[in-house]
Order: sequence, then C-alpha cells, then structure tokens
Amino acid sequence: MRNATNLKIKNIIFDLDGTLIYRLPRRVFFIQDYLEDHGIIMNASQQKAAGQWSHKFWENITTYDPNENSLNGNPWVQLWLDYLDHYSDILGLPKHSLDSLFQDLAVRIEEERGIEQVMAGALDVLPRLKSLGYRMGVLSNRHKPIAPVIENHGLSKFFDAVHSSGEMNAEKPDPEIFFRYLEVFGGTPGETIYVGDNYWLDGIGAKNAGIQPVLLDLYGWFDDFDIPTISRFEDLISFID
Repeated sequence: MRNATNLKIKNIIFDLDGTLIYRLPRRVFFIQDYLEDHGIIMNASQQKAAGQWSHKFWENITTYDPNENSLNGNPWVQLWLDYLDHYSDILGLPKHSLDSLFQDLAVRIEEERGIEQVMAGALDVLPRLKSLGYRMGVLSNRHKPIAPVIENHGLSKFFDAVHSSGEMNAEKPDPEIFFRYLEVFGGTPGETIYVGDNYWLDGIGAKNAGIQPVLLDLYGWFDDFDIPTISRFEDLISFID
C-alpha cells in the first residue's frame, strides 16, 4: 500500500465495476489462458502490460462506435478485436500475426458473460466505514442507472447516493462527472476520496477534479504510478485512518 497523508476525509465515493463488484473470469486472465492454450506464454512484464491495457483501453472509449466496422452481426466483437490489436505490441509480435486467433478470441470474449460478485472484503469494510461516520456513495461509468445493481448485491444500505454516467450526462475521466456527482451527493472535493481500480478513468479523473484518488490495485499493475494504491479492500481502513 502507498498512502497519502493529512487527509481530512468525510466522504468516500466508490467506483462500481472492478472495485465494489467484479466478474469472473476476469477478462485479462481469460485472454492469458486462451493464449497459453495456443502456445503463447506471457512473461511477468507482459502480464503487467496486459493488466494496464485492460484499463487504459477504456480511457477514450466514449468516442468508439463499433457499428462502423461490425463483424459477424455483433458490433461488440469489433470492439474486442480493437482491444486485442494491442496485444501484438505487448507480446512483441508483428501486427496481424495473430489475426486468426484474435478473430476467434474476440467472439469468445463477447460470449463470456461471467459471474458478477461483490469484491472480497467489501462486506466487512463497508459496515465499519459506515459506523465510523463516513458518508459513502457510488459513481460508475455505466450508462444505465446502477441502483438496481447495488440493491441486487445487498449494498444499498451503505450508500447515500448511487449514480451512473448516464444519469450524470458525463463520463469518467471528465472531471465534470465528479463535480456533478458531488452537487447531488452534497460534498466538496477536498473532503472526499474516490476509490476505483482504473488509473486513467478513476485516478486521473478524480485527481483532475481535486478529489484524492486511491486505486484498488489487486495485482500490482499500478505500483509504480503516481496515485496511492491499496492491494486489498481491507487496506482502505488504514489508508484513511
């Protein structure tokens, strides 16, 4: 854990996907296993680069229109092909050398729905933070309202406001989404931390809005970046203490 000091925190806002909840199998490991099944073994450095790419890809995704080049009648397959295109660089292989594998893998990624679960440690930490008097909320880049998702996982009782980018009419990393959220939530940037898992969307976005970010970095993908990290949900307690 890399910490921040002299924080006067009253509010803790959480990202949703990858922070409060996650899906199994994780896409980055699903891809890694597929490549290994086809004789392509990633070293530790490549695995870390793939982990970072699994977050950075979404930095400019608001401008993406998969319908421009749809494949097999499913426009989102093209999105995954675009995502996988960077793997040639990660693996140090010529562009298009894995196109035949990627065609199949993109379809498999789109078909894999996964199982959504609450992040390990969250159900222990959230009640403790609530009892300590912190006001908490959730801000997600999902387009649809997230209140039903929060309710479905039994988390509603912990949060004062839960909103999606669709409800805020802005998306991370645009600082405007954080400003609009705090207007609804009723807090100021200087007394708030934002807990997320994506350096570019959550970390830089919150930082540019004057909010202290902290990354839930389960696999050490961002341990040499310039934003504080925790390696377990439980470490959030000591971060704000």
